[in-house]
Order: sequence, then C-alpha cells, then structure tokens
Amino acid sequence: MDKQPLALKKVEEKAEREGLHNIYTILSDGNTGLPDESIDIVLLYGVLPEIEDKEFILKELHRVLKPSGYLSTRYCFRMRKERVLEIIGATDLYSLVEQKGHILNFKKK
Repeated sequence: MDKQPLALKKVEEKAEREGLHNIYTILSDGNTGLPDESIDIVLLYGVLPEIEDKEFILKELHRVLKPSGYLSTRYCFRMRKERVLEIIGATDLYSLVEQKGHILNFKKK
C-alpha cells in the first residue's frame, strides 16, 4: 500500500520481473479495503516518519492482521527506536516480540 502511484508501479514491475504472482498493491493513504484478519505480515519499512495519521494507520493494520500476524518496522536516523516504540506503544495494539538490528517485530495484542 502506498499513496504514490509511482511507488506501486515500481513494486508491480519488480514482481513481474521476478515472476511473483501473489503481490497485490493498494493505492491509498490509509484505508486498505482489505477484509478483517486477512494479512499475515505487514512490512512498514521506511515510511512511518512520512505517515501523518500514524494512529489511524496502525489501527487499520491491526484490523487486517491475522491473530497470529505481525507488524515489522525499522528505525533509522529519521525516527529513532524510542520514538517508534512510543508511537506503536501509544496504540496499545501491539507487543514487541523481537529486535534484529534495526528491525522491530510486533505481534498483535
């Protein structure tokens, strides 16, 4: 999901080159349009600083994640680990389960 059509086009083109047929893109700045509990994993890499309504997005992602699903994000110079934990923790929807380098993996509560 992205709000930039060009970003989605690049993903679609790469998936086609790699022969991947199970990748679907969504053009949106918030609502996924996906059914409840239909996604195994959300990769939220490099975009958290860009999202204006972080709480809305995190709630929407929680809604579409399966009970066993998880949210994976990363911190960087644009958004420090403490700030990522603060933002995600404020929703009380996720629990941090592991850290691998700059990658933070959360399970649904």
